[in-house]
Amino acid sequence: MRIELIRRHLPRWFILVIDVFFCFCSLVLAYLLRFNFSIPHSERVTFVYVFPFVLCCRALSFYISGIYKNIIRYTEARDVQQIVVVLTVVSAFFALANLQYYVTPFKHFLVPYSIIAIEYFSTTVILIASRFLYKAMYA
Repeated sequence: MRIELIRRHLPRWFILVIDVFFCFCSLVLAYLLRFNFSIPHSERVTFVYVFPFVLCCRALSFYISGIYKNIIRYTEARDVQQIVVVLTVVSAFFALANLQYYVTPFKHFLVPYSIIAIEYFSTTVILIASRFLYKAMYA
């Protein structure tokens, strides 16, 4: 009974929270893959700035674009396209913000570009796969 209720009425805000959680997992995965599961201390120091920045930007972009409002059980190619466009725009913003940070007196990239790329691809795959998995479970 309870599972049936969740299957029918999964709140939209909960989808947004799940999407942001997937972005967090993807960012952790990107750091682990980039540094061969041994993240240097110099990179761990920047977590305090990078993680909130990335997660807030992703959450804000999901909220503005409304991708969490789409009915997941009816996921189709249009939804996949919207996810890819939103993630691409925000990842491009990350790259520009990274470049802007480098121009400052710090002369250091806040986030390596490889992490931005890995996070982008893994987030894209995870979000699309989760929607199709939920759609399959619903069916």
